[in-house]
Amino acid sequence: MPLSRLRGICDAIEYHEGAAQMAAALKAEGFVLGIVSTGLTLLADRVRAELGLDDAIANELGTDGGRVNGEILIRVSHGQKGTALRDFCRRFGLERSQVAAVGDTEGDIGMFEAAAWSVAFNPENDAVARRASAVVPGNRLGDLVSHLIRREAP
Repeated sequence: MPLSRLRGICDAIEYHEGAAQMAAALKAEGFVLGIVSTGLTLLADRVRAELGLDDAIANELGTDGGRVNGEILIRVSHGQKGTALRDFCRRFGLERSQVAAVGDTEGDIGMFEAAAWSVAFNPENDAVARRASAVVPGNRLGDLVSHLIRREAP
């Protein structure tokens, strides 16, 4: 498959409502924002660039001559998002007490454990909700802002 075709598919994926506003509000408050994904850099890097995030770490498809070659460089394995978040903290000089994680699946629980504050955003099940510091139902990313800006330190 041509990489350009796959990029086109990724570029067509729409954001949740309020994504750009959330990123802008958090950046205005001085937050360092990043994505930790077990998905592909094609999507994570697009989101990082379009929303002005500071970092994105995801898995990269191998290519040969502009075509996907079937290889994948795994940077974030399932269940290892906590390790990736700790690496993010080291790169940006952040202490655990300064870090919040947002996720929706059981694969995000490692990030919840690595962060001082966590939000289950429209969690896929009760297990994810129980492991987070707070739960935000629905699909409006703007609803996260008050849970992140006004939180008290744990």
